[in-house]
Amino acid sequence: MLAALLVLFLVAFWVQRGRSSYLAIEQHRAEAEAVAAQFGLPVQDAMALRDLAGAYATESAWREVVSVYAGNRAQLGDALAAVAAAGGRAAALEALQAAGDPERAWSAFRLEPGAVPGLRFLAMRERFAARKPGRD
Repeated sequence: MLAALLVLFLVAFWVQRGRSSYLAIEQHRAEAEAVAAQFGLPVQDAMALRDLAGAYATESAWREVVSVYAGNRAQLGDALAAVAAAGGRAAALEALQAAGDPERAWSAFRLEPGAVPGLRFLAMRERFAARKPGRD
């Protein structure tokens, strides 16, 4: 009985692990390195933006998100640029205009519902940066 439960647990664990979008993104690190180099970004940024676009999004959709992020990063800062890349450019610009600089704008905006893409981007970027390549 215990052996059957163990096998059932291991199968469930394997199935659940196979559904992980994080691991799916991590498996395509080589593509992320190429995209990061093309746009002059750290690899963990490209991987976090892949999560923002959707782990199973087309490569062109992912590159579009990366392009918008890279184009807005200098003006808006990392978090607000991620919000802009997720379709919230108007809200990000409005926050920047109200605060005057990207750091204060993010501090004020991060409590708004529209800040979720930026918060997710920052969390995923940190998570990808902390993980060593090729580790399972």
